[in-house]
Amino acid sequence: MSLWELLYIIIKRYYLLILNILLITAAGYFGIKIFYEIMTEDINNINLASVTSKGKISYKENNNHKSLSYYSPIIKRDLLKTKKKSNKVLKNKINLEALKHTDLKLRLYGTITANDKQTAYAVIKEQKAKIQRLYRVGDKIQNATVKMILREKVVLNINGRDEILEMWKLSKSQKIDSKLK
Repeated sequence: MSLWELLYIIIKRYYLLILNILLITAAGYFGIKIFYEIMTEDINNINLASVTSKGKISYKENNNHKSLSYYSPIIKRDLLKTKKKSNKVLKNKINLEALKHTDLKLRLYGTITANDKQTAYAVIKEQKAKIQRLYRVGDKIQNATVKMILREKVVLNINGRDEILEMWKLSKSQKIDSKLK
């Protein structure tokens, strides 16, 4: 068998393969096109003027329908927390400007404020122990209790007295020095 005969057989196989793929693709395309034409033919031939409602739709009362008072225990529990709670900051009206700055060796690095006590946090560092932690309302730090967390401020209760701890800010020279390090 010569080289030309071998090439002829290989090319013939590839042509037949390509031809089969093209025929299958064309058959699928035309088959789907015909199917959709048949299916949409009924929809397109509907005469809208001939469509009328024979009777009115009536509301049938359901005997299983319960009044709203039946669901009051669920509403009272407020499982999805849909009721707005009164802002406790307004109840504890504190004049922040009148509060004394705390003498405790603490630095406030940041606050995360929220409407409820559980999600409000303050990042406070004890300078003596050099420990930085997250504190919530009610947590104790040194001899103080965190009473309220506000934006860039924390109100501390020390022996019944309220004192304020404000955000520690770098001066311009400290910022430049920290960038150089």
